[in-house]
Amino acid sequence: MRCYSCNSESVFYDHYRGEFSCTRCGLVIFDRALESGPEWRTKVGESGERADVGSGIDYTLHDLGMGSSFNLPNDVSPANRARLRRMREIQKRSKTIGWQERSLREAMIELDKICEDLSIPKGIKTEASMIYRRAKSKGLTGGRNMSQVLAAAIFLSCRLRGIARTEGEVSDSIAARYGFESKKCERTIRRIVRALKCALQLDVRRISPDEYIDKYSTKLGISRASIEKAHQIHQKFPRKFLQSKSPLFLAAIMIYLGVKETGELVTLKQVADGVGVGVSSLSQNATQFKKIIQKDLNEPTSLKKRI
Repeated sequence: MRCYSCNSESVFYDHYRGEFSCTRCGLVIFDRALESGPEWRTKVGESGERADVGSGIDYTLHDLGMGSSFNLPNDVSPANRARLRRMREIQKRSKTIGWQERSLREAMIELDKICEDLSIPKGIKTEASMIYRRAKSKGLTGGRNMSQVLAAAIFLSCRLRGIARTEGEVSDSIAARYGFESKKCERTIRRIVRALKCALQLDVRRISPDEYIDKYSTKLGISRASIEKAHQIHQKFPRKFLQSKSPLFLAAIMIYLGVKETGELVTLKQVADGVGVGVSSLSQNATQFKKIIQKDLNEPTSLKKRI
């Protein structure tokens, strides 16, 4: 943040006043700033510790984590325990009065289950919940399966953060949990991804094949020399030539060519099954790419410079 008056970066945030002020000219840039994190308290002679009043805003919960709850004590009479139990049930029902809040609560519960199956970190889960909330506010979730919309939101959040997760991985997890057909579920998720990306105007970048090379090489147990060779082969090709192919398919080609260059005993079928591409398509394209590499190596140096 820069100061609007002197264009200085020496901006100080006062936690007690909630103010952003410039230490150079003294201008108060912004006041009454809301603190979205948990509350901290400091006692005299002690370091700061977390207060017990709340955990901050959590977008993965339907009530943003601002709701309260209480447990039943053990040192009360049975009559009071029954009264407190009824009060707790009423308090839980009061959190989701309307059908929209109940639907959002169910969606956040399903999102937590799907993210647990896919080992999605908390930051990506928060991003996916925000995408789902935006889609729901625009009426994009009506008539669509909740789990498939959540899967599309997870896939988009992974792409936005540069995490190499494929649509097939997400759809397979959804299909295994809810009993969908894997290929049909993948096609549906792909359509929902396109709809959300267009309606929400998300700038989803293309995943580099290098990230898929590292991911699937570890999965296949390939040596470090073969991985480095695959990266070197990928760097030899021009970008315009590579943009016509899928990054996942390019990663499979580079892994296979890298294995062949180092002489490691990994078959074509093992690479195709590990990455999830067709054996015949991988064989044909790998042969084509190998011819291009050999042709490039056999060209004279002066001709390369002129090109």
